[in-house]
Amino acid sequence: MNPVAGRKVFFLSHDPQTKQIVAGLRAKEFEAYAIADYRDGKNLLRQYPGSVCIINIDRQMQQSMWRAFASSINRDRKLSDTILGVLSVSFTEENVTKLFEGVKLDAGITVLGRASKLEDAVEKYAQILDKFGAKGRRQYVRALCANDKNARLYWIDGKMFIHQMKVLDISVAAAAVSVPATLAGKLKAPQSLPSATLLLGRYQHVIYPTVLMTKEANGKEIAVLMFAGGLDEETTASIRSYVFTGLYEQTMMAINGLPKDSENYHELEEQNKLVKSMESSVQPEKPKNAEP
Repeated sequence: MNPVAGRKVFFLSHDPQTKQIVAGLRAKEFEAYAIADYRDGKNLLRQYPGSVCIINIDRQMQQSMWRAFASSINRDRKLSDTILGVLSVSFTEENVTKLFEGVKLDAGITVLGRASKLEDAVEKYAQILDKFGAKGRRQYVRALCANDKNARLYWIDGKMFIHQMKVLDISVAAAAVSVPATLAGKLKAPQSLPSATLLLGRYQHVIYPTVLMTKEANGKEIAVLMFAGGLDEETTASIRSYVFTGLYEQTMMAINGLPKDSENYHELEEQNKLVKSMESSVQPEKPKNAEP
């Protein structure tokens, strides 16, 4: 069963093509990350069970070592629910398929030629991720920003009074804000808030939100604002960058201080080859009455 909260998607590579694929998936509202060091991979997968993990076998390790890496995930009970896939630009699909024979790769093998269109790869991965419910019930990826004191919304009402609201969470479609005392009980759906200025990090944007609803939480009034009229391209890109930068930092914080993966995958692959060789050399004994 696919998770309600969706799945994190980790690409174990940080090359330009992979980063473009990740950017394309983020634009489709998948929670995708490019992880520069494969040695962080297993720690992340343990912290976030059921994640999708795509390994780029062109970098960091030899291809046979990547096979050992993938096989070790298959065998680890704590990681066995990982949805694995393989990505390559340098190798043919035939070679990759042969190399990973016997390895469980539910997310499949994606081979990009030098002239392949990255948007095609993004679309293929989007279909795979949809199959495994990577979005869950989320239509948009959002970031919690209650601890970011600089995430604020300013609104000038009809009497030219400036109201300051703390942004609690945000996506490219909506934001939740803490309603100040000056507006307590005054915001009603579907009230529009023209002349609103959103401040995120070093950037500020003029937006035109509409009050979707208000509610009480922990003794405070919260308003959910929809960006009903849509956002311009620059504002959308800025908010998306803010969302994923914050989520990436939170995600990596979860493995802060944990020892990096120190497995010798070359040695592990040699052991795998030896076991496979021994198994193939042992032929089952024929029953005495068996036909030749």
